[in-house]
Amino acid sequence: MKNYFFTADTHYSHSNIVKGISTWDDKEHSARDFKTLEEMNETLINNINGVVGVNDELWHLGDWSFGGFEEAVKFRNAINCKNIFFIPGNHDNHLQKMIEAKLFSDVFYIFGIGFEKKSRRKINKQRMTLSHFPFMVWDKHAKGAWQLYGHSHGNLIPTNRKQLDVGIDTHPEFRPYHFDEINEIMDNRTIELVDHHDGKR
Repeated sequence: MKNYFFTADTHYSHSNIVKGISTWDDKEHSARDFKTLEEMNETLINNINGVVGVNDELWHLGDWSFGGFEEAVKFRNAINCKNIFFIPGNHDNHLQKMIEAKLFSDVFYIFGIGFEKKSRRKINKQRMTLSHFPFMVWDKHAKGAWQLYGHSHGNLIPTNRKQLDVGIDTHPEFRPYHFDEINEIMDNRTIELVDHHDGKR
């Protein structure tokens, strides 16, 4: 049985996100509690491989890695999962090289020239819109569709809407979310209508 996992903002090899070596002024609130870059990188790999199987699907919603294209390749080669689907984030500077190197099973754009419908998925009959960034509204939101995003590292004000920051920093175990975990969270959330859509359209 194939399992579906979702994550974002791994920031592999991003030294400033590591509290022990960060040069940021606000390390307490913006950096991860690791002493070294190697410790963070190893933890990312182990935590992903510890839950995501070789034949599962891992949906990564952007900000893959730092440190150049070579680090992006190193991170991909360390992950056992064969099926990684990618939606680029604002820090994915080597995206074209990553596409050419076929690091991912597929790459979907949600911004660009027009709107890429492939970023709207249906998995286990659940409609969802996947993006690096959070939306105010999204396709079929009034009918219970989810929106999964990253970018914010859990720093947005929580809402009770059917959307979730799946960035790896937001998971209590610092790992990707399983579909069933997200489903359980969404079951306790409401459909909030914020525009003219009423679920009938």
